[in-house]
Amino acid sequence: MAVVVVYVLLFLGLWGEFSGRRLRPVLWRPLLRAAGGGAGCAALLAVGLQVVSGAAYLVVGLAGVRLADGVGVRWLGLAVTASAGLLYFPVVVMAVPHKSRYYAEMRAVLVGMGATPAQASAAARAGGTVALFVGIPLALTLPAAIGLIG
Repeated sequence: MAVVVVYVLLFLGLWGEFSGRRLRPVLWRPLLRAAGGGAGCAALLAVGLQVVSGAAYLVVGLAGVRLADGVGVRWLGLAVTASAGLLYFPVVVMAVPHKSRYYAEMRAVLVGMGATPAQASAAARAGGTVALFVGIPLALTLPAAIGLIG
């Protein structure tokens, strides 16, 4: 089962990296409109996106474990978590800083979508920090924990 978990994590990581680029406009344009002109509001919305998506991923993963226990099929918990990861990984990966210039890439993307420089900086730094220190550990440990205990 541990080998399957490694392959699932590799697949989800690659999926998150490639699909996150396409998902950015879908997620960020409505958030930037909702933020109005405020950098603080943009930062709160970016943090909210990371927290809500992470909580949903955790709930679905735990529900998958309960379902797997209920029907007696051990691998079902990992399958449900991996399916939820198809939605969660792009959200968390697109906010994590990729280069040594920290959030420069994400700030440029947000400015390109119409954010002010202050909004882009606040949203990238706030959401990226949550993604880096909460989202990535959750994304990596939940499938591993479910695969090992499930």
